[in-house]
Amino acid sequence: MSNAKLWLAELDGELTTVRCGDRELLALTRDVPDLKSKPPTAVTKWPLRLLPSWESMLMGHADKTWTVPDEADRKQIWRKAAFVAAVAIARGRVVATWTHKQQRGRLAVEVQPLSRWQASKHAAQVRREARAVAAHLELDDSCVTIAK
Repeated sequence: MSNAKLWLAELDGELTTVRCGDRELLALTRDVPDLKSKPPTAVTKWPLRLLPSWESMLMGHADKTWTVPDEADRKQIWRKAAFVAAVAIARGRVVATWTHKQQRGRLAVEVQPLSRWQASKHAAQVRREARAVAAHLELDDSCVTIAK
């Protein structure tokens, strides 16, 4: 806490208090116009991403409702024995969990949709992202299975 107070003191004059829902947060003053602008609507500006297990975005906040509003969904992500599932995130919200394994030079991805999943919007993006992960792992191809 003492380090955080020192860092905030270093930013004196560069911070502005902003409201996010019912909470007051600090933001860099120069970022306030961007924060007030409307978010983009194009899917290409908000691509779905497959995030790994124990992703720091999911670990660093006590309040998880900002990214996973539904309690039942949170139970699928933060499990017993401190396990944190890999997730698919779209427009800042978790829409599914996923697992993977390598099979004969291919990446086999299994997706478990959550409450915000929209097959018409997310399925093709998951397949695209799985191909990118496979290429990163130097695998020939990927195969995606989406649970019903």
